[in-house]
Amino acid sequence: MLSSERLDLVPFSDVNRTSVSQTYLKWLNDKEVTRLIASPSLQGTADMSTVDEGFRRFTSDSCRGFFILNRDTSEFIGTAKIDKIDLYHSSAELGIMIGEKAFWGKGISKEVYVSMMKHGFMTMELNRLWGGTNQYNQAMKRTFLSVGFRQEGILRQANRIDGVFSDSYIYSILRSEYLERHVYAK
Repeated sequence: MLSSERLDLVPFSDVNRTSVSQTYLKWLNDKEVTRLIASPSLQGTADMSTVDEGFRRFTSDSCRGFFILNRDTSEFIGTAKIDKIDLYHSSAELGIMIGEKAFWGKGISKEVYVSMMKHGFMTMELNRLWGGTNQYNQAMKRTFLSVGFRQEGILRQANRIDGVFSDSYIYSILRSEYLERHVYAK
């Protein structure tokens, strides 16, 4: 489990699947929550098979999935992932979904990303972490920049949301940049 000031990141493999499945399904079916993620698998109506697939994916060898637990309320408020783990290239993708909208705009993404970065660089000993966001997700763009990621590029019209094509922004941070910025991590 990873922790920060207010949150615990509980691995998918460590949660009581029965108790969290309905909450997870609710988030997956909330178009306001999933819309800007621009994943084709999140564009239709989710059911328990979607939840099952999420658990399979987020507990695979190439992914570490977490439920975000708010310690103050003891409730799960979203998910996070270290995905596409490539040990040969020493790289992985970070991602987040805040399912409980009451926690939007509260700095949760930044706190989660700092925890995942520390784990990715210091425990997993990766060299590069990256992530992406849709051009319209201004909050996620700010999050990436605030934790030290740099914009690497733009994948033009790589997403289709509500039938309209939009760009995907790609960000990354290297271990050396992380260590410069987060001297406490050394």
